[in-house]
Amino acid sequence: MSRSGSTVICSGTTRRATAALDLLAQSDAALARRVVPLLITVDPERDTVEALAAYATHFHESLVALTGTREEVAAAAEAYRVYYAKVEDAGASDYLVDHSTFIFLMGPDGRYLTHFPPGVTPEAIAEALKAKAAGGATG
Repeated sequence: MSRSGSTVICSGTTRRATAALDLLAQSDAALARRVVPLLITVDPERDTVEALAAYATHFHESLVALTGTREEVAAAAEAYRVYYAKVEDAGASDYLVDHSTFIFLMGPDGRYLTHFPPGVTPEAIAEALKAKAAGGATG
């Protein structure tokens, strides 16, 4: 987990997604520039606009980190079928948020193309991006 001020955000998935974008840039810089990595928090109470802006700088210059009201975040989570729940842990100094960690690939029209499961490698993501682009799905 990465701590930004009082905000704690899981960094593993963000790291994999942005590492994939860096790999893609090495082989196809033009395609990499068309990909916008996007993070939507599931903890809007702690993850303020300012905290997310600071967090994003630790990963990639094009990472867009979004928050919203609890209702907006819940609607986004429901739309993508993302699980999340606040968890109180007696051993922790603050609460935790348990959540699913999928990476979704959306086309330029906003339509779902595919998703990547937890633990997917940056190399696999970069290859899938190239394959989708070659098939016209991300162009």
